[in-house]
Amino acid sequence: MNIIIPFLCSTVVTWLITPLVIRWAHLNRLVDDPKARYHPAHTHRGIVPRAGGLAIFIGFLLCIAIFIPITKGIAGIVLGSLVLIIIGLLDDRQDINPYIRIATNALAATIVVATGIGIPYITNPLSGGILHLDTVHLTIFSTHTVYLWADLFAFLWIMWTMNIVGW
Repeated sequence: MNIIIPFLCSTVVTWLITPLVIRWAHLNRLVDDPKARYHPAHTHRGIVPRAGGLAIFIGFLLCIAIFIPITKGIAGIVLGSLVLIIIGLLDDRQDINPYIRIATNALAATIVVATGIGIPYITNPLSGGILHLDTVHLTIFSTHTVYLWADLFAFLWIMWTMNIVGW
């Protein structure tokens, strides 16, 4: 599948929906006001709407529904993203404890990995060697196979990327 058209679709939808999300954020007091709540990292002087992740999620969700067949893995990614959006909006409204946020990230990563998303191998571009991560596995309920290293690596990779973006 050509990736350009879904990418452009999600970009345009996100761009079009952003003004509506900004208005919605103001109406629901999902704003950052440095006069009401001081934080040393504030660089802005005026009221700034939050909830930008909602616009991105809507663009992402709509274009997945249009262009990508729904599989168990895609459903896991959407469900994990939905968990993150809900907690993100709650965090935008009132600051949520960082331990709850990291637990939510872990829950979202677990949902994604539990639906079969894993990293079965890593290639070394310099030597051409392959490190297989799908050699050790456990079967659960005789219907689901857990690839220990592949799933653990995927979980850690998802957690790492979510937290890097959040920082």
